[in-house]
Amino acid sequence: MKCIWRRFWLLTSLRLRPDSMALVDKYPKDPRAHMFRGLYLLEQAHVADAEPYFRDAARLGADSPVMSREFSDWNLALLAVTLRFQRREGEARNISAPLCANTQTDLRTRQTLEITRLCR
Repeated sequence: MKCIWRRFWLLTSLRLRPDSMALVDKYPKDPRAHMFRGLYLLEQAHVADAEPYFRDAARLGADSPVMSREFSDWNLALLAVTLRFQRREGEARNISAPLCANTQTDLRTRQTLEITRLCR
């Protein structure tokens, strides 16, 4: 599992700072702030703590003009990753299935799903 984590973070190439919580506090309705906080927690291996931030980003992003399709897809892939790492395989596969079936998903989302083997 450690190898998957390393490859996953090489892929994202994001090194988020602990002050990502300040983004959520300052912009509570911006789905990107929640996603960045989830990424930071995932980077710190706080998988269960990251999950609600990815869920909030998905909920807020559904009606937000700032959440592009690519950003939204990647957020869902990250949510599926957190579920898989918590051994909630069925839920992870249900969330990732539409992304896996879509041939138009962006590269970052596809790579996230491939590295974590969610589309197999």
